[in-house]
Amino acid sequence: MKKLPLFVLLSVLLLVTACQPATAASTPPANPAPSIPASAEAVTRSSIAMLGDKFAIPAVDVTVSKVTPMTWPDASLGCPGIGVMYIQIVTPGFQILLEARGHVFTFHTDEKSLVVLCSINPPDEIYPTP
Repeated sequence: MKKLPLFVLLSVLLLVTACQPATAASTPPANPAPSIPASAEAVTRSSIAMLGDKFAIPAVDVTVSKVTPMTWPDASLGCPGIGVMYIQIVTPGFQILLEARGHVFTFHTDEKSLVVLCSINPPDEIYPTP
């Protein structure tokens, strides 16, 4: 008989605890930093390295603005070259926006290792549009 009141007391305590409002510690921050999907880390690093190789921009000067998963309609990754034929295969990948020295560099990638510099905004003589 003594087990029933104890069970009822524990059940009520559990119910009251479960119905408490969320605390500030469990709510996400108002402006979280952009996160890079785990599968995009390697191609993001390759994009940053490409800026260093092509334009001598050190990695410390580069900010990753946005990494967006994409599905490209073919192997051109959405950046076709003039007069170039591409395999017509749906290619999953990412659009990566990097900021450095007042410019936004847009890279298109596949999910593994292919990285293409697609555009530079604003374009200028120092960083010509690809």
